Amino acid sequence: MKQMRLMIAGAVMAAVTALTVYSVAAVQRRCEILLRDADAVAIAAEQGTAVGAAIAALERDWAQECGVLRLFVPAETLAELNRSVYRLAPLSGTDELPAEVAAIRATVIWLAPGYPFFQQDQ
Repeated sequence: MKQMRLMIAGAVMAAVTALTVYSVAAVQRRCEILLRDADAVAIAAEQGTAVGAAIAALERDWAQECGVLRLFVPAETLAELNRSVYRLAPLSGTDELPAEVAAIRATVIWLAPGYPFFQQDQ
């Protein structure tokens, strides 16, 4: 009887572990898609296209899809998002970002407190 309980507990733990690994992988794939979206938004901004709605949608998606498992989003992914979004900064020589990216900036900082976001690459 005791051996049966141990086998059942082991099977449950294995199932939970497999589900967790699958969930993290799915979130990582979604984050990679959002990263491409961020890059497309930055390119559109460089071409002078209106990007406010696209940024708002990206911010919502990032918060919903990646924020849930923020601890599993690798630093490299967050750093790449930082670089993509930073290109939206005005070419005025200041470090200020346009008002449209305030929401995504707040979300990204929320995703990784203490991470040096929106610092210009040296």
